[in-house]
Amino acid sequence: MACGLPVVASRIGGIPETVGDEEAAILVEPGNVEQLADALIDLCRHPDRRHRMGAAARHRAETYFSDAVVTPQIVKFYQTIFEK
Repeated sequence: MACGLPVVASRIGGIPETVGDEEAAILVEPGNVEQLADALIDLCRHPDRRHRMGAAARHRAETYFSDAVVTPQIVKFYQTIFEK
């Protein structure tokens, strides 16, 4: 995501919450190799979609996971632990 590339991943664990909606990612069912291959082929065949999704992925990474966003959250978390 940070590299400006779309995500293709299985719909497991925290991945859907991390990568967001279909603007930045294609999520497939775990273990479904055909869906995974189809998603990759689709992105290869549609460069406009691939670039649009990559830009959305980069934006999501910057908005939710950049140092400027995450560091204050971590500091606040540890401050609440050690203030007790």
